[in-house]
Amino acid sequence: MGITYNFKRSVNSYKYSNIKIKVGFYSSLISFSEQTVEWNSDTSAYLVGQRENFNIINPEVQLEMLKRIKKFSYELAKKKGKILYVNEAANCKFDGIVKFLSYKAGQNFVVGRWPCGLITKNKSLDVSCILLFNPSKSKFPIKEGNKLGLPIISLNNLGMSISKTMYPIICNNIEGNSAFFSVLLLSHSILEGNLFEFTKKHLKTF
Repeated sequence: MGITYNFKRSVNSYKYSNIKIKVGFYSSLISFSEQTVEWNSDTSAYLVGQRENFNIINPEVQLEMLKRIKKFSYELAKKKGKILYVNEAANCKFDGIVKFLSYKAGQNFVVGRWPCGLITKNKSLDVSCILLFNPSKSKFPIKEGNKLGLPIISLNNLGMSISKTMYPIICNNIEGNSAFFSVLLLSHSILEGNLFEFTKKHLKTF
């Protein structure tokens, strides 16, 4: 996947008349937010411009956010912490992604309507962190998570506030590709952390 850009010949060079550069999966899918006119005041700093009414998110900022959640999820997995993947009914088209990636990473998930008191009253459910696909539609998970002091990772578009979650990822959470890439990176980090601890425990070389 990617977008191919054609660069015209440089004034000081005639050797390469037409250079094609294929932008990778991350740059082509994550940098464009949903088509909208309005954005939240605390996310406007991450907007670098618009093209054909689509907001263009600063990829450097996104990269730093992804690095943070990658490191966090990796360290959490090493400590055997559990991340609860949450996708409320408003985003039912992501249910398959949530189920697949949470199962792949060995984590629990909730799709559809959030059961009241799921983590505050159910002590048997092991939750160290919450991952939200749409924080604007997930008020109750945020409320219960904050009550327990749990870190919250969220996929935010430019119209959402990032002040209520500890690890926001500004991306296009309307289309599946952008959300899938972000959560895939997080899930792989969990697997890496689990593999590190397993190897350390079973191999004498560590």
